[in-house]
Amino acid sequence: MTGLKKWIDENIEYEYIKYPIDKKNFPSRRIVEALGGGIRDEYKKKNLSGNILDEVEYWIYP
Repeated sequence: MTGLKKWIDENIEYEYIKYPIDKKNFPSRRIVEALGGGIRDEYKKKNLSGNILDEVEYWIYP
């Protein structure tokens, strides 16, 4: 994720990156938070298998 964020910063003009993560996936959440991401939304979403996911949506700014 760090490499992708670096590439985006160098090649794309953007307001923010949306990054939804399962609420219980603490390792992924720590990575996004280390990149400066903050929680902007929380919601439940049904995936293609029909399972309900409890997600938090982070926004990462340039």
